[in-house]
Amino acid sequence: MSETLVNRFKRFMRELPAAEEIDSLPLPENAHTQKKADYFLSGRDAVIELKSLEEDPEYKAAREVDKHRSREDFPLFYGKWPLTEILKDLSDGRQIHDTILAKISRSVNRDLRNANEQVGSTKRLFHCAHAWGIVAILNETINILDPKIIASRLIQLLGQTNPNGAFTFANIHAAWVFAENFTVQPAVTDHTIPFVTVYRSDVEDNPHLRDIVDTLSRAWAGFNRVPIVHTPNRPLGQFEFIPRKRLTQTASGMIPRHEAWRRAYRKERYLGSLSDEALLQHGAKLLNSMTPYLLKGGPRAPREVMGEFWRGVTHFFEECDCRHLDLKPLHDLLHTPEDDK
Repeated sequence: MSETLVNRFKRFMRELPAAEEIDSLPLPENAHTQKKADYFLSGRDAVIELKSLEEDPEYKAAREVDKHRSREDFPLFYGKWPLTEILKDLSDGRQIHDTILAKISRSVNRDLRNANEQVGSTKRLFHCAHAWGIVAILNETINILDPKIIASRLIQLLGQTNPNGAFTFANIHAAWVFAENFTVQPAVTDHTIPFVTVYRSDVEDNPHLRDIVDTLSRAWAGFNRVPIVHTPNRPLGQFEFIPRKRLTQTASGMIPRHEAWRRAYRKERYLGSLSDEALLQHGAKLLNSMTPYLLKGGPRAPREVMGEFWRGVTHFFEECDCRHLDLKPLHDLLHTPEDDK
């Protein structure tokens, strides 16, 4: 069984010469019951708290989206579309998007609030009031929380101030977001691991803090022996974060045929040059041709013929998924048994 991201990050920190694991240090008197962060770094110039996203909030987004499925302007689609694609043509899509974003990112808010308390308590206990506070947020399985969503929410939260003008999360100066369940395009290689650093606006140009984070980033890259796309406070719109597809297997360990067809098509999208209209026409022709063989009492076709039909249909839907194509117009192109009478 492969090592989890959390365990690998902890091992990375244990092997890092400049890091100290706070729980293993002698603690000041009466400190055992107080909240503490996880690590010191760079001679205690920085305090790091580790947070892992474990609760999948996808059901919250699905529940909100379901309220709008019966609308005429709601798309019919194959696969899993990004939320922005589902809502882009709805008249109130922006408001729906913001509502969903607030609901699914509550765990990020909670983790940042807890990290702020833990870092603040640690700085008081160990008398290092001027140490930088960094929270490392690990995401290994929650696909609805892509790096753009997490980073956007962190930028909002780290910029919040109280009525006195002080930052709400005064003890956190930077957040380090790891999302190993995603790939990034454009990528350096197929093994690129994306992570994003978000700095609080008042310290984003501080050379000392940036040096600490950059050193940590280079060490993480070396530890994993893979190139890592690092985007410190750069516009994320230039990147597309894509969930890594977990390939299902049969009990024998073989890849199901439809999964193999999908993978093969993604490597060579031969339908990609078709217009949307031409693609729908192509799909309709395939579906109309194979429908008689699927009806009770209908003609029978050799297995290899049906296999070619299903492979073609799989490729058609994969192309629709690749381009996030609304399938509603397909309905008018399909024949029914009554049409053939």
